[in-house]
Amino acid sequence: MKRLPILSVLAAASAMAAPAQMNSPASQGYMARGLEMLSAENYTGCIDQLRQVDRSLLSASEVEDVDWALAQAAFGTGGSSAITHFRRFLAQYPYSLRRGEAMMRVGDCLFTRSYPEALKAYPEALKAYREVDGTSLNLDLRDDLDYRTAYCMMQVGELDGAASRFAAIATSRKYGAASRFYRGYIAYAKGDYAEAERYFSQADTRVAPGNMSEYYLAQIYYRTGRYDKALSSARNLLKRSGVSRDFSAEANRVAGESLYQLDRQPEAIPYLKKYLSEAQEPLPSALYILGLAEYAEGEYSAAVSHLESATGADDAMAQSAYLYIGQALMHEGDPQAALLAFDKARTMNHDAEVRETAFYNYAVARMQGGRVPFGSSVDTFEEFLRRYPESSHAAQVQEYLVAGYMTDNDYDRALASIERMSNPSPRVLEAKQNILYTLGARTLASGDAASAIPLLRRADAVAASGNASTALEVRLVLGEALYRTADYAGAADALLDYVRLAPASAPNSAVARYDLGYTRFAQKRYDDAATNFTHVVDRPGGLSKEAVADAYNRLGDTRYYASDFDGAEKFYDKAYSTYPSAGDYALFQKGVMQGYRRNHKAKIATLTQMCERFPSSVLVPDALLEITESRIQLDDNDGAIATYRRLVADFSGTEQGRKGHLQMAQTMLNAGRRTDAIETYKDVVKAYPTSVEAAEASDALKRLSAEDGTLQQYMDFMAGVDGAPKMDVAEADRLSYETADKALVTQGNPARMEAYLTQYPSGSFRVRALESLMLHYSDKGSEADALRCADEIVAKYPDNSAAEAALAMKADADYAAGRGEDALRSWRMLEQRASTARRLNAARMGIMRVARDLGDYALVEQAADALLSSSTLGSENRTEATYSKGIALNGTGRGAEARTQWESIADATDDLYGAKAAYSLAQSYFDSGDLSQARSQAEELTSSGTPHAYWLARGFILLSDIYAQQGKNFEAREYLQALRSNYPGNESDIFDMIDTRLEKLKK
Repeated sequence: MKRLPILSVLAAASAMAAPAQMNSPASQGYMARGLEMLSAENYTGCIDQLRQVDRSLLSASEVEDVDWALAQAAFGTGGSSAITHFRRFLAQYPYSLRRGEAMMRVGDCLFTRSYPEALKAYPEALKAYREVDGTSLNLDLRDDLDYRTAYCMMQVGELDGAASRFAAIATSRKYGAASRFYRGYIAYAKGDYAEAERYFSQADTRVAPGNMSEYYLAQIYYRTGRYDKALSSARNLLKRSGVSRDFSAEANRVAGESLYQLDRQPEAIPYLKKYLSEAQEPLPSALYILGLAEYAEGEYSAAVSHLESATGADDAMAQSAYLYIGQALMHEGDPQAALLAFDKARTMNHDAEVRETAFYNYAVARMQGGRVPFGSSVDTFEEFLRRYPESSHAAQVQEYLVAGYMTDNDYDRALASIERMSNPSPRVLEAKQNILYTLGARTLASGDAASAIPLLRRADAVAASGNASTALEVRLVLGEALYRTADYAGAADALLDYVRLAPASAPNSAVARYDLGYTRFAQKRYDDAATNFTHVVDRPGGLSKEAVADAYNRLGDTRYYASDFDGAEKFYDKAYSTYPSAGDYALFQKGVMQGYRRNHKAKIATLTQMCERFPSSVLVPDALLEITESRIQLDDNDGAIATYRRLVADFSGTEQGRKGHLQMAQTMLNAGRRTDAIETYKDVVKAYPTSVEAAEASDALKRLSAEDGTLQQYMDFMAGVDGAPKMDVAEADRLSYETADKALVTQGNPARMEAYLTQYPSGSFRVRALESLMLHYSDKGSEADALRCADEIVAKYPDNSAAEAALAMKADADYAAGRGEDALRSWRMLEQRASTARRLNAARMGIMRVARDLGDYALVEQAADALLSSSTLGSENRTEATYSKGIALNGTGRGAEARTQWESIADATDDLYGAKAAYSLAQSYFDSGDLSQARSQAEELTSSGTPHAYWLARGFILLSDIYAQQGKNFEAREYLQALRSNYPGNESDIFDMIDTRLEKLKK
């Protein structure tokens, strides 16, 4: 605001000052000079002179004149002290004739404060002006008061009052032009464009504020659709010099958008680009028009950037912007990001034509590989056909619908949709066949073969109307499902159909032969099994070396069962040479075959090689037993005993270790080392007092003691070993146990067995009773009772074979309850005692899982390596072990090695750990800065159709991170928003990750 003019009665007083006074060095002279300087607007000089005045020499009226002049001069300098002067004057001269003007000047000080416009003290100034009695002012000052009061009212939002006050000075010579402008502005602010236009058209455009009338007229013309006039007014304003940057920016926008509305787009672009360079926060409408122009010119990346800024509101412009963004991204070869944009456009309900086009483009992008996180393309296609049954795109969308059934992740709902069709076309039936096949295969992969079979049979029933190639794959997977449920005849029929009908070059021909070989093996039709396994090894196709080696092993088994030990050994040799890293079974069986052929030296060498090559194999204890047998056959009793000692030392907790200990005693006895044999039998009793081997050792000691006449010493020894078998077993004990066992087996009633445990706390059959009850309660879901039995078995009968099942049960229960350390102890004990590959693998899997949970990467790697080196590990556990080894490697800084592990199973996304591996692989690439590989792997995961929603969501979040890192904020944001809307789970961490990233993308 321009500095206000000083109007004062002092001017007259100054004019009357005598020249003598002006030149006097006395107080009257200082006063006269000060007043003269005030009239000449030399405010600093005035203040300097008046401060020299000796007030004691002045009259009361002269003192008032000096104070008034000082206040006016302070105001004239623009200093902040002026308001203090006026307020002091009002306090000192309450009855002064200048009081009205002084009160007005307090308001003026606030009105003209040197702050930015937004910070000026208009409310305080308005309060001061309202306290002024206008009748005490002269006409000029009264006009000043009215103008400034009106202006303050306008600034604080009292528009009606401001308009009335401006109207009061409409005829003022000084403020009439400003009055018309501001009444126009108030009408404009209230949306009364006709009234505003009338006032602005009358404004004096030569001086402020009327010189800005063109700005508001341009806005009014644009808002009311008079684009020619808007353009003219905007251009007029732009021709004027001294226009602020904000107003010129807006004038450029109005000119550009008016030209666009007049279909003069090429002329519009320079104006809009100028606007974009000047505006701090460009309006979406201008960015939208620029984006459309860039789209038309094929500048798709720039178009997306500008159009994205027009999508903030839920309106027709945003809907159209999303449509063009999608089309631009399709031109850029990114159907995935395009689909997200089309999805937004189709869900907005502002422009029906845009929505229909967006629906169709959504279908196109979906069929080119685009995906909305957890969105169902089937639902979208069906909605299109419901909304636009007469659309020119309807027939094409029906085809997309059929293809969508085959590629959509929501197979259950897709199948239900097909079932509702009254007359499905052949392509729809083909889709139905494929969906049923996929559902069946997934269910089988999850381990539920019984539930997979009905789905696969339904897929099989569509074979006549479906795809012949898919029909063959259905028979293959159905055969495997039937095999897993022990329906070997049905499995053989299905697999034989595949073998008979599939061409020799079929990719799964070797798989079918492999499965058929196992089926015939289960039927004990060993010749037929051999025929199929021979086919596998001759034409393995895409089977892994491990599978081919397994086929050689099974060929060896068929020759073994036919007593062709030489032929069996050759196949076991083939198995080992094909896949040495999992060759423990092949070497073991080869050694056994050599023993059958009485080549015991070769057998010993082979089994020794196996033990050295696979020290953690579950077959090592059995191999040591076989070695001792061959040493005995070679009359090498010392060697046999030495091997027994190794077996006992390394595998004392296993059934083989216990048997080896017992057999060592027998070998010593056979070698004439009677005393050593007796001591060894005693060692067996002491080491494993509750085991079957201890009972056998007891019987041997009893016999030897009877022969030696030392039965009393035997009885004393047995009595001194807790838990050792007693010499006599009460008949009542036996009968009570047998009765209880019968009730449990035939009636499912555990009461009698519980009564037996109470009645015979040291009964000879107690461990057997506990084991039976443990298994019964476990089957019935009575976990607490099952664990009670398991605890006692482990505590009192740790050497009994029942302890293995008890330990496994305890470990599983502790792990499920979150007691990882307790579970780890049980699994470690089981690892030392496991007598079968199944139990040993279960123990190592448990150890690996707890170690993974605890972050003990060294133990994870150790357990995973032991599992992966076993040829007996199932495919699902092998996937988890591979994933876990990757976790251990990554956790110890070996990221590249970890990625190698994860990559080997990343395709198996139907499996939970395959899905985890796929995600971990992509995340590892991202963490290492390899965004290209990270994106490739993340896209493979998100397009894999994995049923594991959590890891699929993590894959989409990672894709958003990758896009954000690449500066593609639109794609990053839309992924997250779509995921937030569609994710079916309720895991809080997923939503936290989404919200955190969306917040960052706003900045």
